[in-house]
Amino acid sequence: MRIIALAVFFLIIGIEAAESSITEDLKTTFIKRKVFNDSIVRQFKIQCRSVNDSQISCRGSADGNKAISDSIIIHENDEDLGELSYYELTEHVFDDEDFLAHVFFYRRGYRYTLSKYNHGRIVLFEKGCDTIQTTYKESCISEAKKRNVKADSLGRYVFYQERYWWDEKGRLQKRSVWNSGEFDRLNGIYTFVYGTPCDTVRVVPVDYVGEYNQLSDKGRYDGTFGKIPDISDPEYAEYAKEPYPSSSIFDRKNDSLLKRQQKRCEDYKKSLKKGNGTTR
Repeated sequence: MRIIALAVFFLIIGIEAAESSITEDLKTTFIKRKVFNDSIVRQFKIQCRSVNDSQISCRGSADGNKAISDSIIIHENDEDLGELSYYELTEHVFDDEDFLAHVFFYRRGYRYTLSKYNHGRIVLFEKGCDTIQTTYKESCISEAKKRNVKADSLGRYVFYQERYWWDEKGRLQKRSVWNSGEFDRLNGIYTFVYGTPCDTVRVVPVDYVGEYNQLSDKGRYDGTFGKIPDISDPEYAEYAKEPYPSSSIFDRKNDSLLKRQQKRCEDYKKSLKKGNGTTR
C-alpha cells in the first residue's frame, strides 16, 4: 500500500524518475523541472523516504536555494471511503534576486492556498480546492457547486481571492477582494489615498474592519500614521509580503517606525517653510 501511495504522489506532482527506482525501503531521488509565476523555472532535486507505515516524506530543493518544496503522504483508513492516501505540500520559490515569488500550501487531499509576489510584494492571494486527486475530486466539485466559484485551467476552484497593485514608490495602490460566498462587505476594489508625510493613509471606499465581533466603520487605514513603513524602513519587507489586513505591523506598536514617520513629518513641515514641500 505504501508503494501505491508513493506512486499516487509521483502522479500528482508529476515527478519524473531520473535514473532511479522505487526501492524496498522507499528511499529514492528524482529530478523535477517546474515553472512558477509563468516565467520562473526551477529544477528540483527531490528525495523521498518512508517515515513509517503510514507516512512518506519528500523534500526538494533547487540550486542556490531558489526554491524549497516539502511534502508528505499520509495513509489512513476512513470509515466510509476505506483505505486511502492523501498528500500535503508546501512550496516556497524565490526569484533571481532572492525575493519571495511563490508560496503554495496544499492540505488534506484537496484544499489549497496560493500566494504570488513581484519583487517580494504580494500581488495575489487565493484559496480554494482542486480535483487533482481522484479520491477527493467529488468532494471539491460538490463544494464548488454550492458556491459561485471561479474555475481555472488546472482543475482548481477558487473560493476566495485578493489582488494587490503597487506604485513605483513601493506603496500599496489598490486592493481587490472577491469572496465566493458574496457575504463579505469588503468585496470590490479599494483605492489607497496618500497625502503628505504628516497624513494618515486612507482607503476609498471605507474598508470596514472587524472589532469585537462587530464591524467598525472606521477603516483599517484611518489613523495609520506611523504604521505603514516606507520602502527604506527595515519593516517594509514584512509589510510587503502581508500588508493587509492582518499584518503584525498593525497588530503591535512599533516605536522605531513611529519615530521615523514623525521625523519625515517634521522634515516635511520644515520643507514647507522653505517653499519646496512634497507629498508623501
